[in-house]
Amino acid sequence: MALWIVDQQPARNLGLTGEPLVDVIRSCGHEVIETHFDPAKGHLAPEAIPYFDSGRPLLLTGSVGFAIWAHAHWPLRPGAFRSERLEARHWLPAYGALALNAGAQWVTYGEFLTRPRTEPVFLKPAAGGKLLSGLLLEPGASLQDAHFSRHRRWPELPEEFLLLVAPPHEIFGEWRFVIVGEQVVAASQYKLGESLVLERGAPDGAWAVARAVAAHPWRPTDVFVVDIAETAEGYFVLELNTFGTAGLYACDPEVIVRAVAPYAAE
Repeated sequence: MALWIVDQQPARNLGLTGEPLVDVIRSCGHEVIETHFDPAKGHLAPEAIPYFDSGRPLLLTGSVGFAIWAHAHWPLRPGAFRSERLEARHWLPAYGALALNAGAQWVTYGEFLTRPRTEPVFLKPAAGGKLLSGLLLEPGASLQDAHFSRHRRWPELPEEFLLLVAPPHEIFGEWRFVIVGEQVVAASQYKLGESLVLERGAPDGAWAVARAVAAHPWRPTDVFVVDIAETAEGYFVLELNTFGTAGLYACDPEVIVRAVAPYAAE
């Protein structure tokens, strides 16, 4: 039996509940503790703390803030399966031609502001995260204005903030895969063009790339999710994400729970 800690904050923010995943975990015979992480106060409900203090192996799902906070306060194993190797600066060189942005450059925000640009570029944070959202920037356009226009917010970036800058690609669709060990255990479409489309499964080409990632000798962590994009040139790795903080979309939750639970079994 494995212990799962499920943070309900992301679901509540969307007016949803985390009950479907919780129900599946329980139906598979595992222990579940539901909690709500308050990012403003930086703490959990007191009744959840003893489970973290116990030193038991546990699995963590919920918000990015919750995972960062929990891993900073306890030596969790495996927790959310956090790893800095999930950052693009690590996996892009490892995957090479499997990756959509294989030819990306790494520049600081300060450097980017001083560079002349004659072509459109795609950019996003080199370390991932949600501080700055990825976007397409036209020549001569202000990053601050473009980001605020598209996302209605602008974070104040330090000059040393590292950006990934790459040629733009037209993306037709996007799929999320869950990788456990050397196996791809679940898949879901989540985007068609610019529209949110949730549908279980994926086309053969996307599966082929996901399986190549799962079989690759370079591994970021034991369990993670990989997003695959379809372009005019084929299917490519778009992004890696932490399992415990990634949405599962229309993936089969029971298959995922049964595959991941042994990593925290007592």
